[in-house]
Amino acid sequence: MRMSQRSSPFLRPAWVLVMLIFAGLAFGFVYLLTWDITPPSVTVEHTLPDDRFPK
Repeated sequence: MRMSQRSSPFLRPAWVLVMLIFAGLAFGFVYLLTWDITPPSVTVEHTLPDDRFPK
C-alpha cells in the first residue's frame, strides 16, 4: 500500500536520515574490519630492580 497524503511530512526525511546513519555505521564497521593496523615497531627495554621481586 502506498503512503497516503495524510502521512507526516517529516516521515520521509527522517527515514532518509536513519538510512544514512545506518549506512555510515555499516561503512565504518567494514572499514575497521579491513584496516591493516601496523603494530608499533619500537623496541622497549626496561631494567627492573631486584627489590621489586620477592625472594
